Amino acid sequence: MKKLVKEYFLHIFILVIGALVFAGGCFQNSLWFDDAYTVGLVSNDLFDVIKWATFDVHPHLYYIMLKLFTMVFGSSLPVMRLFSAIGAVLFASLGLTHIKRDFGKKVGFWFSFLAVFTASTLNYALQIRMYTWAAYFVTLTAIYAYRLFKNPEVKRNRVLFLVFSLASAYTHYFGLFATAAINLVLIYETVKQKRDIKLWLKNAAIQIGAYLPGGIVFLLQAMLGGATWIKIEWPDLGFDLASYHLLGDVLKVFVERTEKDYINPLYSINGFFFFALYCIAGLILYYFVKKNRFTSSEKRTIISACKVYYGLIGATLIISLFRVIYYIRYTVVISGILLFLIALLISKLRFKLSKLIAAAVIIAIFSVQTVYYYDLMYNETSNTIEDTFDPLVTKDDDFLIDDASVYVMTVMYPDNTVCYYNKNDWRVENTYCAFGRDAYVVNSFSEMKPLSSRVWTMGRGECYEYLLQNGYIEVSAHNIHLEFHNYNWEIILLEKPE
Repeated sequence: MKKLVKEYFLHIFILVIGALVFAGGCFQNSLWFDDAYTVGLVSNDLFDVIKWATFDVHPHLYYIMLKLFTMVFGSSLPVMRLFSAIGAVLFASLGLTHIKRDFGKKVGFWFSFLAVFTASTLNYALQIRMYTWAAYFVTLTAIYAYRLFKNPEVKRNRVLFLVFSLASAYTHYFGLFATAAINLVLIYETVKQKRDIKLWLKNAAIQIGAYLPGGIVFLLQAMLGGATWIKIEWPDLGFDLASYHLLGDVLKVFVERTEKDYINPLYSINGFFFFALYCIAGLILYYFVKKNRFTSSEKRTIISACKVYYGLIGATLIISLFRVIYYIRYTVVISGILLFLIALLISKLRFKLSKLIAAAVIIAIFSVQTVYYYDLMYNETSNTIEDTFDPLVTKDDDFLIDDASVYVMTVMYPDNTVCYYNKNDWRVENTYCAFGRDAYVVNSFSEMKPLSSRVWTMGRGECYEYLLQNGYIEVSAHNIHLEFHNYNWEIILLEKPE
């Protein structure tokens, strides 16, 4: 054991650093809308989690896993975040466990290094969302697909390939698409090499049969509209494709929050720089392939990995010409395939200095990211909701809101009834019911259930006027600013005299 630890000390040290950084960001109360959706959803019992998640744009598995996790360890925000951090650590540890075994210590080390020190992993390790687990499942699907293709007679490889492919499909729809892409590439390679295709056709039949319930939910969600808020913008698409996993959302958020004229050109310059770097890395990889720096097995793996990663992005972009389904955040799900390609490339660099420089730059960028995220999440506004409203909200109070962002506040009080006035007439009746045990949506005030004598609302819009017209009077108003995702609200308490 000591010999093993000594041999892989640096690798283990990197994973420990990652675990500490990921876990260290979990003990705070900052939320944004997507986090709040998850928190509200898992405040329901398990049956209702399954019921309401059907109307989300994502599959069920993550929500079920998180619900079971909270049933054991509690439902506090740090516990829910730690579940994502665990997924991130498991994702990074694949370099030490699986990739090292298949492609050697160097590739395994660089995979773990990149998985730990990239902004996209850090970002989603600190959010109450499914992305770290989806990346973990998809990467395992690709690993066992490789092993099964290499040794089709090993039943364990087949079983685990099927298990992780289904886990990927049931965790995120990009996981479903990735599973389909991996199967298609493997079938193509099998035909190309004139091997027996029966195994892969049987696998596909099992996957399709096991995914039938998910397929029905997928069709239902697609008919309900899906993520209609997604937009594809140029040149951001190219910039994000090249730099997102290293930089995350930090630069874009910084640009959006500043009004200085020189920032946008700097953003463009940065984007072009990373896009050029991305292209150069691709050319170097191609050069190494041509110069036989890789074995024949590695070459086939590189080509297959590129087909899966870039083929999936290209296919979803083409579909997005008709209905937008591509979003840069979703590529986190398949980031393990990209990080593997980069790790394989770095492992073949012959000059140690170039590796050290690359590692130093990545760590420097990661350090800036970590400080940024920690500052956002642990700043003085992160506890504003609790500090302001915990002494004021009683168990019999109701919330009447018409801005969905305020769910970030209302999920802190799962025992209170929340009514969302759907003034824009979006198709959210079932979706927003997931935001708590007693949350519901109305399209007109006539549909509302009787309100309690104390109601909290946001601003002085239609909900506020409705309450005044029904005998309520304003008692207090509180201006709330949350630095995380830059939320600004005026929350008003109204009471109806007896």
